[in-house]
Amino acid sequence: WWVESEGILVDITADQFNLIEDSELSYKIKINRLYLPVYCVPTLNAPHHKVFELVPKELWAWNEDDVSETYLDELSIFYSRLL
Repeated sequence: WWVESEGILVDITADQFNLIEDSELSYKIKINRLYLPVYCVPTLNAPHHKVFELVPKELWAWNEDDVSETYLDELSIFYSRLL
């Protein structure tokens, strides 16, 4: 899974495909190796749409009252690390 917002794609899981055995992966995944540990790029520059079959997008809308303060702090920390 990855997140797309306002034309930016963020993925912190793609590098797992560098470690999985070739026999377990499709050719589309293998030919796009090496995957970066973190993608934070314009959506059009990421390999994701070429490699993976897309499923309908999910829209998650929430406000600060819907989540805990701890979770918001964690999101803030993760976001600052990407910058």
